Amino acid sequence: MKLEFEDQALDFLRVRGVAELTLDIEEISIACCVGRLPEVRLSHTPPRNPDRYRNFRVHGINVHISKMLRTGNTLTVFLSGPFKKLEVAGLNLVL
Repeated sequence: MKLEFEDQALDFLRVRGVAELTLDIEEISIACCVGRLPEVRLSHTPPRNPDRYRNFRVHGINVHISKMLRTGNTLTVFLSGPFKKLEVAGLNLVL
């Protein structure tokens, strides 16, 4: 798997002094037939249980990706929207 950072996302993290990026699943309960809605949660802290994550070091940032997340060949971290929110492309979430 290849892990990429778009330039704006990398600048965003560097300006804030972020050295850790954790990608995890956050399940949101919903009152519907589905029962749960998985979302990706990005945090700037290392995981509590690092053995449950795939760990990488890219551009001086320690990236921890939950083993529960299905990834494609390439993951891309990018900045979106007018409020500068970090997002990730290349993940497959299963309901």
